[in-house]
Amino acid sequence: MSNKQDIINNLNILAIYYKQERDGIRRMAYENAIRSLNILDTDNITSIKQVKDLKGIGKNITAKIQEYLETGQIRKVEEVKPLIKTPKKPEGTSKEGIIALFKTIPGVGDAWAEKFWNEGIKSLNELKKRPDLMTHQQIIGLKYYDDLQKRIPRDYIYIFELMCRHLLNVEFGRDSYTMVIAGSYRRGLLDSGDIDMLITSKVFTLRQVTDFFTRKNIIVANLGTEGKESKEKFMGIAHCPGGDFFFHMDIVMLPQEEWGAGLLWFTGSKGFNVQLRYTAKKKGYTLNQHGLFSKSGTQIPVFTEKEIVSYLGEPWIPPEKR
Repeated sequence: MSNKQDIINNLNILAIYYKQERDGIRRMAYENAIRSLNILDTDNITSIKQVKDLKGIGKNITAKIQEYLETGQIRKVEEVKPLIKTPKKPEGTSKEGIIALFKTIPGVGDAWAEKFWNEGIKSLNELKKRPDLMTHQQIIGLKYYDDLQKRIPRDYIYIFELMCRHLLNVEFGRDSYTMVIAGSYRRGLLDSGDIDMLITSKVFTLRQVTDFFTRKNIIVANLGTEGKESKEKFMGIAHCPGGDFFFHMDIVMLPQEEWGAGLLWFTGSKGFNVQLRYTAKKKGYTLNQHGLFSKSGTQIPVFTEKEIVSYLGEPWIPPEKR
């Protein structure tokens, strides 16, 4: 492992610790420093001069990197490692454990989990026998529960993307749309919790593409609220036809003028997006998934990721470095 990566790993431990401690300012500081180090064009840091002027690396973090270069470790990291809590599995027979288990079902929050407990439900199997207690989304989430707890391998998403792209080409035409799988997949991670498919098209609508994928047995269930159809976002359960692995997939239909902002928003990471929105706010703008807007609500004519980032005066960071 390069020493740059080891430094990043050490700073990430501190970011995790401060997130746990709900210290958002310090957590964000370490996440910003990690992003700057990720785009530094070297694998090995031999001198503090290489990093001290990087954006997001202030005096405190510079001192910690200097400490690493001199000693091979960061004392603060060694101090907090034993304090980082390992998430407990949501299991057990206590009320706390069962409530936590219920909350892993899509569409179940504190109030719903408490309701199930008060109804005398003590397990997922018991809950399956009481569909009268659940919403449509919860019933579907429980039906596919085991698969939805699994991570989706990157190779699987790649094959799924190729299949969907081929089908869309045949049905609507190769030049009729732009489609990107965003989220952690676009950031280069080895697996993902779900699939975020972004599409822009002047040829077909969200309803047309979801109906098409349903006919092709790609979409097997709708996680949306019954009776309420969105023209912008579909949430559902999907799989590769013939396969037995099901996963959560969102399809987001973006107007062309919102494409760049949508890519930023749905690609992440969360820390990267928070930093961009903070920068926008400092400069008197609002940045969200629909675009960059002035105080008066007028959209600034920047329509790609790079245009938005450049307009805000931030350095361009490719998705895999975020």
